Amino acid sequence: MLKNQPEHNHKPIINKRQLAWRAIDGELIIVHIPSNKVYRLNPMGLYIWDRIDGQKNLSDIIGLIGAEFDASPENIEKDVLEFTDNLLKHNIIKYA
Repeated sequence: MLKNQPEHNHKPIINKRQLAWRAIDGELIIVHIPSNKVYRLNPMGLYIWDRIDGQKNLSDIIGLIGAEFDASPENIEKDVLEFTDNLLKHNIIKYA
């Protein structure tokens, strides 16, 4: 069962002013313009990325994944939080 942690209420948004990105063959290529670093997201990363809109909070995104994929809620929660923490750390997303 998902924990209702405060971080689940965060609504991530893409830091559009600092990024360029394109989906290619089921992966997402992101260029962080200020650092000139390139990031590649796998298909699940792309799935999450497509749901980062500043409207959905992390609990919403976790729920969407749980409804569509066969994985334990605990694993989904852990993976989404690690993924979004990593994007936040690299200034790819921010919270609304």
